[in-house]
Amino acid sequence: MRWRVPSLIALALSVSPPADAQRGDREGHVMDQVWRRFKVPESPPLAPAEAMATLRVAPGFRVELVAAEPLVEDPVAMAWDERGLLYVVEMRGFMPTVDGEGEQEPVGRVVVLEDTDADGAMDRNSVYLDGLVSPRAIAAVSGGILIGEPPNLWLCRSEAEAGGLPRCVSRKRLLAYGDPDPDLLEHTENGLLWALDNWIYNAKSDRRFRLRQGPEDASIEVDPTLFRGQWGIAQDDVGRLYYNTNSRYLFADLIPADYALANAEHQPRNGGIGASERLVHDETVYSIRVNPGINRGYVNSMLREDGRLAVTTSVSGLVVYRGDQFPATFRGDVFVPEPAGNVVAHFDLAPGTATNGIPTLVAEHRRYGDPNWVEREFLASTDERFRPVDAKVGPDGALHVIDMYRGILQHVRYVTTYLREYILEHGLDRPVGMGRIYRVVWEGDVEDPASVRREVPGLATAADRIAALSHPNGWLRDAAQRLLVENELDDAGRSALRELARSGDDPLSRIHALWTLHGRGELDDATVQRGLRARDPWLVVHALRAGEETLAGSAAGEATITELLDSSSPEVRTQALLTVGAMARQSTWASNVLAERVAAQPDDPLHRQVALSANLDGTAAGEPPDPPAAAPTMTAAEAAQFNRGRRHYRACRSCHNNDGRGQEGLGPTLVNTPWVLGSPERLTALVLHGIEGPIEVHGETWDDLMEAGVVLKEAKDMAVISWHDLHDGDFQIMLFAAGGEMFDENGDFGGINDLGKQILEFQRMTIHDLGIAISAPVTGDSTWSPPIYWESFRQDQIACTLGAPWHNGKLGREDKIGPGQENEWRLQRIPAGFGANGPTATHGGTSVSIPKQAQHPEEAWQIIEHSHLTEAVLQDSIERGIWPSYIPVLDDPILNEPYDYYEGQVIGELYKDLALQMPRIFQSPWAPEFHTAINNFVITPVLQDGADIDAAFAELEPELERIKSL
Repeated sequence: MRWRVPSLIALALSVSPPADAQRGDREGHVMDQVWRRFKVPESPPLAPAEAMATLRVAPGFRVELVAAEPLVEDPVAMAWDERGLLYVVEMRGFMPTVDGEGEQEPVGRVVVLEDTDADGAMDRNSVYLDGLVSPRAIAAVSGGILIGEPPNLWLCRSEAEAGGLPRCVSRKRLLAYGDPDPDLLEHTENGLLWALDNWIYNAKSDRRFRLRQGPEDASIEVDPTLFRGQWGIAQDDVGRLYYNTNSRYLFADLIPADYALANAEHQPRNGGIGASERLVHDETVYSIRVNPGINRGYVNSMLREDGRLAVTTSVSGLVVYRGDQFPATFRGDVFVPEPAGNVVAHFDLAPGTATNGIPTLVAEHRRYGDPNWVEREFLASTDERFRPVDAKVGPDGALHVIDMYRGILQHVRYVTTYLREYILEHGLDRPVGMGRIYRVVWEGDVEDPASVRREVPGLATAADRIAALSHPNGWLRDAAQRLLVENELDDAGRSALRELARSGDDPLSRIHALWTLHGRGELDDATVQRGLRARDPWLVVHALRAGEETLAGSAAGEATITELLDSSSPEVRTQALLTVGAMARQSTWASNVLAERVAAQPDDPLHRQVALSANLDGTAAGEPPDPPAAAPTMTAAEAAQFNRGRRHYRACRSCHNNDGRGQEGLGPTLVNTPWVLGSPERLTALVLHGIEGPIEVHGETWDDLMEAGVVLKEAKDMAVISWHDLHDGDFQIMLFAAGGEMFDENGDFGGINDLGKQILEFQRMTIHDLGIAISAPVTGDSTWSPPIYWESFRQDQIACTLGAPWHNGKLGREDKIGPGQENEWRLQRIPAGFGANGPTATHGGTSVSIPKQAQHPEEAWQIIEHSHLTEAVLQDSIERGIWPSYIPVLDDPILNEPYDYYEGQVIGELYKDLALQMPRIFQSPWAPEFHTAINNFVITPVLQDGADIDAAFAELEPELERIKSL
């Protein structure tokens, strides 16, 4: 586990690290070169055949080489399309040197591989898309590929020339994905798992997606969900989600967490009962080589006495075996790579007893005999460069493992002096640009040798796809379901699909057919009722889940659900209760049934959770916990410091979650804990120097390592914060644009005049009273994420949007753009609210836009005339070093010609005079504190609460004087 900096109060920090320290060092740690105690084998780079000779696999299996360099380099993720072509994400910019120099170069790419002779080995490749920076996730969709490259989720459209492999011929940015901050490379969204319920789930993320593709365009629906895992996510045959963290092998959602999270006012930690269940509690690793080259190898308990890795430290992408090539006893087992230990672990999953009414799973860590080390993992290597980072089951039903094959595994943000010395002494920094993909297959025995399917069963037609829903290989069932959801079906196809859902021989095929109909919007009550009467409990469970919309208001459905609440199957009883809870939000019948069930079992925690998630009043379920007490009022100086540290909060939330309530396996809750609310000196020490367990937080023991806040130690006067967006008003900018100003040439406050009052009154009228203008909060997310903002925009309730959080141009830097483009401005088209050709009013960016359907365009134009510069845009520009950001767009020919949309006006002329000037508030030595004070004492009370203007400014003046006296 690697916790990040905890924070719920503002702390001033001005500590510099030692000149020779690494960013991952912890102050006070003695990093002995413990590797000198052991006989560490050499680790020269090996050719693929030599590397395969170092692999040991469980009895009855063999390892085959699927691909190696130069066909694939630095692989981290992969996906197959319906033809069986393999798409591989290459993170070629990862750690080019031990100091990470050049890691942000756009050298990442996606390649497509083909096995032309069906011998199981790829022999042909082509670049599908290049020029990427640290790409990390991929999924196949109809007609193209989804690619996650922070901060973008791309939808690539594929085309292939005759005889050639597909390539990305166009791409559309669907939404912001992940975090582009290179320091968070190990801690941002990844996964893109198209799950049984037709949602796309991610690890290290609290969002799920639903892709909608039309004949002309594509869109993506975003839904909040449980924050899950760190790297990699998987599902089993019945749709349960599995994930992990770098120091925890395995978690699972035994029931869908989204039921418990349905009530926004009550969000149980870790998704509530049945979610984020830790299935493995012993994190021991069984490697077959001495491997002290881990980041904290000098810390007690990280290494065994013989020098091997003792416990997990870099667990990554996992897979549930759902194939048909291994014996049936392996179905549902989980395989988890641990690249620091050069192993892939195997966990045998079996049903456990029901707890809180929820069926559980028991995971047994399967180990295999080894002549040198007694026990070893399912797959292990004596080669230190063997770095299994992800695993998948392929179209052939076998287990595929991605080996990044490199010496350096740790990202530079966390590399310790200990590890850096080890890497250089053992020559692990070179070479780079290697990589392998292996296939693990079951051999069988002499009497009954096992075969391996080398060709993908056809999925070209609707009939092929419907038939594939019954295939024993889960990959084929998933691919068929996705293709059926994404593509049109004729009447015969719909009839065949419905018949399979109603009367198919195999329960799994019927489950897939149910969700396929649901994804297509064609699931009917008769089909759901047939599923509810099935003998297989999991088929009944999914008929309940998929059929919740069709069951609402159905007398037959209500009667059946009532019976299922008392089913002999715990799986069915639990899902029936969850379904009643979901229906209770709209159904009087369901709310009454739920109230009766809760009253009959007042001490049952699952019933209470369902009642709370349904927002059920008047029951014995109890009330949600009281909200935390309001934070004390901060001074303007404290608020300014608080706000400056907001960017660093991302490091904290990586493990402690956005709300500070923690994440299972990563970091404990910070809410109402003495570690945060106790001594400020202790909290400062924790932030600066980290902490090593065991510690107890609310009765829960954490025996792990939280690293020091090196990011915060590298800069003066930064703050550790619990940050929220402040409402940034545009009053000072509008006043300046109209010829007035509150600050003199020295940056001192000069008072408020009648002009200022008029402008503020106008703002209050348009924003507070009429609601025709709204200031866009700076969220760090250029997709306009605040729901209230989008909802108002879509309902024509906004005439003008102010302070857009994107910039208009970008001054190229050598580490960001290609050769020969340094110091050049490049225009950037601002996002269109309704698709690429939607009704936004700007080209190249002007910080404001008027929707074509605006109800008050005249008032909007008045606002535009007074808002050419906003604090939000200026702050963004200042942080990027490109102020003022309007200069490049003024040279745009489109903005300097009569433009039809603007009725022939020349947009550049509207902005040129004002955009080249800067309000004096930004020249003030107290600018951040002044701005915060004006916001807190004037802008927010007046515009949001309708406060008296004179009274607000009367309170502001002594506050500004107090700031100057500090």
